[in-house]
Amino acid sequence: MWRATYVTDTGKLYPYISLEVSDFFLPIIFTANAIRGAGFCTLPRNIQPRQAILWDTEGGEHKIEYPFRPASAEWIEFWREIRTNPLIISSKGIGEIRVIK
Repeated sequence: MWRATYVTDTGKLYPYISLEVSDFFLPIIFTANAIRGAGFCTLPRNIQPRQAILWDTEGGEHKIEYPFRPASAEWIEFWREIRTNPLIISSKGIGEIRVIK
């Protein structure tokens, strides 16, 4: 578990949000912007955080919930680090999901 300030797609900030992270590979930009340990707050129930889903060279699947707003410098660096890692053979992102109730 890691915690960070989550920036929604609309730019709203939520500090100290818990993020579920597989420790298989963590981009440097992620560890520079997050702290190991559970957060103190949660996102509203209608927001599900963005995820990077990674597959390693042995076919294992790993997930990283990440706090960076799409197209931000951090988001670009996060995906650059993933795509240049030789241990990751495939990756995909799931965007922030807003649940309408």
